[in-house]
Amino acid sequence: AEVAKKAGATGSVHRVGIYDTEQESGKAKCARFVTCQFCCYQKSIITSEEIVVKEWKGCSREENSIDLDHVVDMQLRETCGPCLCICGRGDIRIYGNDATNKAEFFTLKKIENAGDVFLKLSAVVNKLDDLNDGMARPGKFF
Repeated sequence: AEVAKKAGATGSVHRVGIYDTEQESGKAKCARFVTCQFCCYQKSIITSEEIVVKEWKGCSREENSIDLDHVVDMQLRETCGPCLCICGRGDIRIYGNDATNKAEFFTLKKIENAGDVFLKLSAVVNKLDDLNDGMARPGKFF
């Protein structure tokens, strides 16, 4: 899947999907059902313009989003276990904030083929922000 913005027949620009929890493979959905009872899991949608995360917090459903132009750093977190071995699951931590998301970071949890999604997302963010030296988290040096 191409991860850059595409111009339509009319010249308008539309979003290109990078990841959507609803389009996971059968084995990933099965693993999610076994570990999260399927109704409480986080739903993530990543496009060439924004990231949207919907998840349960207590008894209410919350939605966080961030435009990709406001992402300053990302971190891939893979933990060895059955979910990593079966469907390449991992978490992607997104650093940055905008008008809709004031936290320092939020986490995309249990992403299928997390390594591939991370690389595609990195390519889009680097292209949008024209980052020649990679991403840097303001005030944090590791």
